[in-house]
Amino acid sequence: MRNNLSAVGDNLSKILILDFSGRGGISHYIFCLSNALAQAGAHVRLLTTTDFELENQPVKCAYEKMFFPHRRRVSFLGKGLVYACSLARLVWVFRREGPSLIHFHETKLPWIEKKILQHLKKKNVRLVLTAHDVLHPERQKASKSLENLYRAFDHIIVHAEENRQALLKQFNLDNTKIRIIPHGEYAFLATAQINQNLAKQQLGIPMVKQVVLFFGYIRQYKGLQILIEALATARATIPNLFLLIVGEAKENFKIYQNLIEQNNLQDHVHKILEYVPIEKVPIYFSAADVVALPYISIYQSGVVQLAYAHRRAVIATTVGGLPEVVQDRRTGYLVPPNSPGKFADAICTAFADMDRLKRMGEDAHRTAKEKYSWTEIAKQTVEIYSELLSK
Repeated sequence: MRNNLSAVGDNLSKILILDFSGRGGISHYIFCLSNALAQAGAHVRLLTTTDFELENQPVKCAYEKMFFPHRRRVSFLGKGLVYACSLARLVWVFRREGPSLIHFHETKLPWIEKKILQHLKKKNVRLVLTAHDVLHPERQKASKSLENLYRAFDHIIVHAEENRQALLKQFNLDNTKIRIIPHGEYAFLATAQINQNLAKQQLGIPMVKQVVLFFGYIRQYKGLQILIEALATARATIPNLFLLIVGEAKENFKIYQNLIEQNNLQDHVHKILEYVPIEKVPIYFSAADVVALPYISIYQSGVVQLAYAHRRAVIATTVGGLPEVVQDRRTGYLVPPNSPGKFADAICTAFADMDRLKRMGEDAHRTAKEKYSWTEIAKQTVEIYSELLSK
């Protein structure tokens, strides 16, 4: 990697990495990537929000809190206006520092962002995008403005071959500008892992319960309704089955609560419907026996890496890039989407042999450290930077 770094000289000290979220999965990814790049010798600067969630974590890279947290706004218009103000700040930073390369991780207002990218390209700035979501996960709308925005980037990174294929299917893009770099591991979020019984005790979950964890933002495409129906079916075989739902609801939770009550599951479900600060993440994964990802659609999920970091196997659907990171019956179980019956079968299979389930969790942890290390991800990212900056 050092050869790649030296090949482009001082240009690697003029790289900006943008984090417009300041918290949550994408922000955690950006933080880990920035740290790994800094440790590799690249003098990157991370630009993040004024309420940056990870500022108390060990930070290896230079960073500046300057963007406005748009997530606090309820309306789309409000979010858009706040995000536009952050984009204006980005232009100000560009004029102040004159970076050689800017690495984006989100696109929200293509018609505005394209104008900014065009301005940057005229100044010979190289532009990289990590497309964590090829299309908006709920709207799933491919527009001409989004295609033009994608074309403005010099290089696009996706997390799985399926994501690359989805990008090429939806948009007329140059295949040579798309690179697959998998999602990195999240060991830094599992440093405070605790004993399972103690975690259950702290959460008020009886020790005899066998716990399935659903973790992350609650949105329609995450398939929580499938999991609730699967739980109702699986309890006929596993009476002590228990569902732990943890995450901020981005929609009305009433539809899920109604489903819980219709299936008489009130005493078998524990809900924490709020955003979880990173210091509290380990307690929920420590309490769980297995982590469920019943997603109807997804491109890739950091929850898989969270589960692996906490030595937990997963039950996931065969959507997006999940089959590329979940090894069926080794690090987890794969089932078809939109199938409560199949998901229930997988739950029953997982809990039929608890020793095997624990071994799968250990395999998952080992696989994450070996296959999804940030050192390797930084190396591949530096190769992209070097290629662009040496032209």
